[in-house]
Amino acid sequence: MAAKLHDYRAREHTAQVPATLRQRREDQFRSGQLPILYCSPTMELGVDIAQLNLVNMRNVPPTPANYAQRSGRAGHGGQPALVFTYCSGRSPHDQYFFKQPQKMVAGAVAPPRLDLHNRELLKAHLHAIWLAATGLDLRMSLTELLDMQEPSPSLDLNEYTRDSIKSVNAKMRARQRAAAVLGRVRGLKDPDKLLDETMQGLSLAFDRACDRWRGLYRAARDQADAQGRVIRDASRSASDKQEARNRRRDAEAQLTLVTDISNAIQSDFYSYRYFATEGFLPGYSFPRWPLSAFIRGRRLRDDGSFLSRPRFLAISEFGPRAYIHYEGSRYIISQVMMPVTGDEDGALTSKIRAAGRLSESSPMSMTAATACFSSR
Repeated sequence: MAAKLHDYRAREHTAQVPATLRQRREDQFRSGQLPILYCSPTMELGVDIAQLNLVNMRNVPPTPANYAQRSGRAGHGGQPALVFTYCSGRSPHDQYFFKQPQKMVAGAVAPPRLDLHNRELLKAHLHAIWLAATGLDLRMSLTELLDMQEPSPSLDLNEYTRDSIKSVNAKMRARQRAAAVLGRVRGLKDPDKLLDETMQGLSLAFDRACDRWRGLYRAARDQADAQGRVIRDASRSASDKQEARNRRRDAEAQLTLVTDISNAIQSDFYSYRYFATEGFLPGYSFPRWPLSAFIRGRRLRDDGSFLSRPRFLAISEFGPRAYIHYEGSRYIISQVMMPVTGDEDGALTSKIRAAGRLSESSPMSMTAATACFSSR
């Protein structure tokens, strides 16, 4: 049976795949050129794949509504379809519906609910109200908001950004609008206290929201500089210098990913997407304060990419020597960069690197990946 499957190909369809590539894969899947598509909830709504007759769910969906949407991708036009779901033995959610499947398959679709008393959610809305009042254009990339002047970029907020966020009139207008919004939330405890705390620390909070980007940029830049010194060191062996060239190439690729604005809208570092993850815009679809892993490009012209995961997943998935399966290849975490802030002024900053040499014994292609942990 395995011999019959050697021509089968599978591709990923997730939010971290560029939109043009996702569309191309959808078209290939419809035509039958691509027989298997591994999907996140990106395929859950509004994607019609004609003649699809098989859906496999790797875990029980969160709600009957999710189940109905995912299973509904198959069986269009009255054709028969097979839908099956794996239930994890370690997941209480999966085990509950394994024992009572009718509640998932025939359960009522509940209307969406939002906890209006969630203070983090409210603060994100208040931040967005303030940003709108300042008139600050977030541009395409943080490189346009920070001081990037060479040869030693300070990465402080640039003059345009500082002037915009320090506007007293903007803060007054934002406070009036924010008070009106909070006044409509029934049963909210201490709305005045929430408003005062949020308004008092706006400029500092916005500045700190840039720290994750700063950490990634500085780590990559330091890495490139350190490997450049190894390459120029006449006492180092040829193998050391070759390894240093590979590491410097990775670091330069990381710098390109966090600074390039040519395709910024598709990037996790597009300003509006980035500030949504930092709680300055109400972006419900983005994980807050994610952790990132840099995946080395497999071809010379491929700069690689960052994979982001919610913190509770990334803390295990991106640990030293952990494996990552991505786009048909297997990667191993060879280095962890974790900035640790010491005193209140942030004067003490160090990086903890857990490095491991890549094993070449695996029959699958394996490449080193680097996990970048923010200090938050």
